[in-house]
Amino acid sequence: MAKVIICAGGPNPALDHLRIKEEDILIGVDHGAYRLIKAGFTLTHAFGDFDSVSASELVFIEENTQTLHRYPSEKDDTDLQLALLYVLEHYSQYETIAIYGALGGGGRVDHFLANIWLVLEPRFENIVEKLHFIETQHQARFYQPGHHQLLNPSQAKYLSIISLTPVSSWQIKGAKYNLPATDFKTPTALISNEFITNRPTIELSFTKGMISVLWVQDDH
Repeated sequence: MAKVIICAGGPNPALDHLRIKEEDILIGVDHGAYRLIKAGFTLTHAFGDFDSVSASELVFIEENTQTLHRYPSEKDDTDLQLALLYVLEHYSQYETIAIYGALGGGGRVDHFLANIWLVLEPRFENIVEKLHFIETQHQARFYQPGHHQLLNPSQAKYLSIISLTPVSSWQIKGAKYNLPATDFKTPTALISNEFITNRPTIELSFTKGMISVLWVQDDH
């Protein structure tokens, strides 16, 4: 199934195993555009003020991108927010929006927090559950109220389930550590849970709030 693939500007994005299809939409954000092209890909779009690339790197990006969207450094949205706004307008029919280089790799903590908190913005409400953040040691997805089946295709060692808001009737079933329906008045981190051998899914449900789920390869 075709998807939108975004490489954000964080250092060391997990591109080693990235495989794309001809119908995929490939987007680079600021220095992430340069990294994607250096990895051998031609971009559908590149977004940013490009203050983190040199003049020669910017020329390289322009030569290997179908459409470049350049913005001033002084603006109200981050480069990733601008890219997602464009995706929301033009590619919202895609079921998966995979984002590399947004959560880790030794980047700035303020960028990390901005990238996490954007899922709480009402303007991105319709694509929140399509977002799939991918890093070398962990992956993250975000869930709105309802009943969800969590799988483990990457064979992660741990599953951390973290609320980003107050949550009502939060319930976890089929995991090593289960949770009866419980209300939490503050954001809460239930980390290092595990899948049970021979049970492929964990059930997550809640009636109000926003929850992030992280698949973690190890604890180092």
